[in-house]
Amino acid sequence: MKTLATMACLLVVQLVWAKTYYINSQTGSDRNKGTNDKPWKTLSRLASLPFRPGDSVLFARGSRFRGGFVVNGEGTMQQPIYIGSYGRGASPYFSNPDYGHLNGNVIQVRASHVVIEGLSFANTAACTYQEKPDTYWKDEGLRTRIDKQVLLVGAIYQRSDAHHLTVRRCSFRDCPFGVYCNGQYNQITKNSFRDCNRFVWKPFWGPVAVVIANAYNEVSYNTCRNYKVLGGAFGADGGFIELDSRYYGGPIHSVAIHHNYSEGNEGFMEVTNSGRHIMVSYNVSNDFQQFIFFWEGDSCDVDNNTIIRTKPANSGVNVVFTFKNNGFRIRNNIIEVANNVQAFAGGAYEARNFNQLHEHNLYYATDGKDPVGQALGKGERIADPCFIDGQSGNYRLRAHSPAIDAGLLLKYVLDFDQRPLPVGRTVDIGAFELAPIQP
Repeated sequence: MKTLATMACLLVVQLVWAKTYYINSQTGSDRNKGTNDKPWKTLSRLASLPFRPGDSVLFARGSRFRGGFVVNGEGTMQQPIYIGSYGRGASPYFSNPDYGHLNGNVIQVRASHVVIEGLSFANTAACTYQEKPDTYWKDEGLRTRIDKQVLLVGAIYQRSDAHHLTVRRCSFRDCPFGVYCNGQYNQITKNSFRDCNRFVWKPFWGPVAVVIANAYNEVSYNTCRNYKVLGGAFGADGGFIELDSRYYGGPIHSVAIHHNYSEGNEGFMEVTNSGRHIMVSYNVSNDFQQFIFFWEGDSCDVDNNTIIRTKPANSGVNVVFTFKNNGFRIRNNIIEVANNVQAFAGGAYEARNFNQLHEHNLYYATDGKDPVGQALGKGERIADPCFIDGQSGNYRLRAHSPAIDAGLLLKYVLDFDQRPLPVGRTVDIGAFELAPIQP
């Protein structure tokens, strides 16, 4: 009984300590108390706050802010630190175009158990570190100095000693790195990323919407469009998701990437180093350059994605997959290609190991060429997937599609439209189950 009473008292104390801070760029004043009726005006009042479990920072809708702030302190699983909005109108708008201030971060997360929801980020800084790139590939010390500076960029940037960050329902426009996670147990979900056509650092680093640098992370239900830059060392660069833990994160494993929509980016995903037990499922990708570069990694599953690789080449690489190691399983995917692209051929640079398990995939080449590059695996075929309207981006299946009831029943429970699986006797190939006929 004494133990229960003590726990109850501690909970009450925590609830009493939890505070809510209000910030309104239009009607606030930094001389105020930061309350609902007397909000602060700028981000500067957040600079020295040590956040406690259950604390909230609420930004007035319609407000606009320039600069960044650091989230220090600690939340808990039951009482996370919450950063969101209040009132009516447009989502609060944030920009930090100054790399000299927090490396261009708008929110630098050093605390664990933090939720960031419903905010809008735009026009954040690229890396302006001054180094001549002439010997970038030959001088490892030079390359390390540059890369370490580049990998500090991000509209939302999590330090490696933090964990359990949730970023949801936020929008990112023209942010060279949108969300950068160095810690573990994070969820990046239901956000939109669009229109970044700038280098993070010219000429070697194109823009990336989400960077994951550690284990036990999830990227789900996001949309990303037009993350690419033309020119530079590779002809074009950029993309939706990158797994890269070279300097600040930890070994990457047990990452789930699912139910995302990616269009017009310079690739869907790139695994730069490490990467074990990565699950990539029920995504839709209509991108340039590649679906996934597996420069490293093994024991990864790529299941039930709808992959469109029909855009013309805009760089020196134009493939579906690149594999360096063994141990990948490619199952239940629709892979539609053109421009002589093949699912299991080509590759990039030294990573051309296509000795991978592939089964129950449906391939199609709109130019009539061989879309596979290898002998078909178990349950595979070459045929038109019969999308409802592929030209306009509707990749749902028509009733006579050869993808229907042709997949291997795996562990997944929802298709791209969050329809329970399976609808028929087994799952359909691709990201979409055929909708049941209504009586």
